[in-house]
Parts: sequence; structure tokens; C-alpha cells
Amino acid sequence: MFAKVYQYKFPSVTEAKVASSFCSDTLGKHITKYNFQSLNILIGKDGDLSIFIKFNTIEKLKKFENESNEFIGELKQTFVF
Repeated sequence: MFAKVYQYKFPSVTEAKVASSFCSDTLGKHITKYNFQSLNILIGKDGDLSIFIKFNTIEKLKKFENESNEFIGELKQTFVF
């Protein structure tokens, strides 16, 4: 099993909730394209947001990493963290 992990810190839980909704919607649309084994999005009580994406093979992980810049860029432009 291979995984990609993103961790972000937001000023409040409310902002982390909004960001988690954005991430869930955006990444959820790519489950089939990248063949995610699992997608977990967790919100911490201090505004932490953790995203765990698991893959069966390293090739699938590498494909996602090579093409995920758009998602990360949009996240950084949309939210303050």
C-alpha cells in the first residue's frame, strides 16, 4: 500500500471545514481516474486538515503526484493557511 498525505493548518475549525468540503468534492471526482484505494479527510479541533490518499501501486501514486499540482494550486489560492 502506498499513500500520499497532505497536512494543512487553518486559523479555525470553521475554515478547515470549508476546505475539507472543497477537498472532498475535488478529490472525490478523481477517485476513478487515479484509482484511489481510499480517501480520508480529517479535521482536527485546532483547525488542522489532514488528507490521506491510498493507492495499490507506486505507479498510481506517481501518476497522481505528477498531475496533482492543479489541485494543490487551487487549494493554496482559495484558502489562507
